Amino acid sequence: MGFNKVKFRGLLEDLDISRRPEITTEINKTKKLFADYGIAISGISISARFAVIDPEERKKQFDEAKRNVAIAAELDVPILRIFGSRVPGGRTINTI
Repeated sequence: MGFNKVKFRGLLEDLDISRRPEITTEINKTKKLFADYGIAISGISISARFAVIDPEERKKQFDEAKRNVAIAAELDVPILRIFGSRVPGGRTINTI
């Protein structure tokens, strides 16, 4: 029994893979490792929360999403899944 694809949802202790050297400064080494073993990266899942009230926190969340979009492009990953969170109580999507 084997597999030929993996999906990232964090790496080691980091849920945000865009903070890992294996995915940032060592990305070419990581790409080669996967290619050498014939394993494709089928997707990346992240937890960027867009339904936040605080503008600074919202910026951090969008920055995480942007970093991971760039990583997905660099790794030729076709799917970036974002667990966007819930709208805070007492708010609507239009009042955030």
